[in-house]
Amino acid sequence: MPVGPVRGPATPSVKPATTGGPTETPKFQPGDKTSKIGDFFDKARRALRVVGAEIEADFNPWKHLSSWEVDSQKMAAAVARSSTGQAQGVADPAFLTEMESLTGARFHQGAKVSVLADGPQACDAWVDGIQSAKTSVHMQSWAFYDDATGGRVAEALVQKAKEGVDVRVMVDGQIGEGAHHKPVLEYMEQNGVKVVRWRNPDREYCGLHSKVLVVDGAGTQGKVFAGGRNVADKYFDTNPDGPKWRDTDMAGDGPMATDAEALFARRWNDQVSKRKELDLDAVAAPPPAQETPGKGARVMVVGNEPKIRDQSDDKILLATLKAIQGAQKSFDIENAYFVVQSPENRDALREALIDALQRGVKVRVFTNSDKTVNEPALRTPILNSAIQMANAGAEVYLKQGDLLHSKYWVADGEMAMVSSYNNHPRSHYYEAESAMVVADKEFASSMVAHFEQGAAEAKLVAQGTPPKPESFGSRLGKLFLNQL
Repeated sequence: MPVGPVRGPATPSVKPATTGGPTETPKFQPGDKTSKIGDFFDKARRALRVVGAEIEADFNPWKHLSSWEVDSQKMAAAVARSSTGQAQGVADPAFLTEMESLTGARFHQGAKVSVLADGPQACDAWVDGIQSAKTSVHMQSWAFYDDATGGRVAEALVQKAKEGVDVRVMVDGQIGEGAHHKPVLEYMEQNGVKVVRWRNPDREYCGLHSKVLVVDGAGTQGKVFAGGRNVADKYFDTNPDGPKWRDTDMAGDGPMATDAEALFARRWNDQVSKRKELDLDAVAAPPPAQETPGKGARVMVVGNEPKIRDQSDDKILLATLKAIQGAQKSFDIENAYFVVQSPENRDALREALIDALQRGVKVRVFTNSDKTVNEPALRTPILNSAIQMANAGAEVYLKQGDLLHSKYWVADGEMAMVSSYNNHPRSHYYEAESAMVVADKEFASSMVAHFEQGAAEAKLVAQGTPPKPESFGSRLGKLFLNQL
């Protein structure tokens, strides 16, 4: 299963405008990207949400969040209890059963899976998948931008809705109100697409960070596209004059499409039932996934939902910790925001990785440098996390050039997880996330090749590198630790 280059030549983002009869898809007109006023209010709203979230977490006794230290202790204990002592590596069926018990999700066999490393090719695959839909197109995304790529995907969705396909899009409600998102969402709504701007009625500062596109998920020919990409030029590298972000998706079919559809239906229906202002119908839950024993990849679809107070059953982080526990030879992790706590504090991820190193497992980490990361408050935490892991014996690579946005890991070259989950506190505490855990040696090997291609262009952190001194920004960021 070859992995294409990370980037390729840009493809046309929006097809030329068409004229003709009333059945033709209305042309989407991207909004004005030069609005400084719109940008100012978007940033102001975001800053207020960060402050509000921290005040709620610290001072509201009904919504007080558990601490990272307590959660780390509980999760590490849960992973330790999950081991039966019978599993011989991450590919062993006994290990898969242990991971299922820990996460509450199930592996189903029969998927054909592939890596979508090249951005323009991934965008083409998404659009082709939408255009192939016979019954439904259901999408979860943190953001849907009104740029050229957003317009291209939106036009494809509108066209399917006009053909009678059930088309639904669910985006983060806080992001969806932004100046660069509202026009494309309204365009889709006005042309037959059902849109939910996701909110958590119990915790207003939580968000939907999941990125999953499911086509015909209730049938036997369903398709899934999932990973780190939101719908925009920069995530798919479709603007030759824009930034060259590194991001990673996967495509799959078979029973994983049914499981991904079930995740969408659960989240959509939860919104419709709890938010009476939404004049939208529910999605029928799909039938149970139909496996093909002995053929195709085993895939487990994991969703994680933020709750009130205790977050120690974070299913995606538990799956990650379990994979590290099971690794015998190697563990590679590529993540946009790799943040671990300093040694004086408990941190389940750091402890699991160091334990793996002490067992002789080769651990490699690929993340952003302080120059490439797009969140200023994360510059020092990411760099010092990278230095800390390098000094513990891991090979740590820092991205050069433009942003790294991928979120995946590979264990022993036999199991991989492609997800929307960033390895930082915000994904743990505030975001509804999704992950595809794939037990398939060919797919995992492709992911290793993708990792090594990126790492070859990165900067290796030398052992013995001293920590970066705290800046004013990093000290200020500690006041909002759960938001990092």
